[in-house]
Amino acid sequence: MLSPTESAIIDWSEMTQLSPRETEVLQGIANGLTLEYIAFQLGISTRTVKYYTQEIKRKLNAPSNACAVARAMGQGIITVFIFEVESPVTSSR
Repeated sequence: MLSPTESAIIDWSEMTQLSPRETEVLQGIANGLTLEYIAFQLGISTRTVKYYTQEIKRKLNAPSNACAVARAMGQGIITVFIFEVESPVTSSR
């Protein structure tokens, strides 16, 4: 059994092989899309998207979608762009 220190230094990138379709599904999840919308975009059923989601979590050893996204980002499998929205400037009168 690995100690906490040893498990923290595992190179997950060598262990994880997501298919191109799994990567597309995970990218959609990372972008905040619903499973239904991902299915619509990819031309597949929602049930198939759910299957891919389970496989992604299994391959990444992730208990949740959020954890799968974080691990995939850490490995460079997906990229998430974060846009900052500037608040409107209010004039003082």
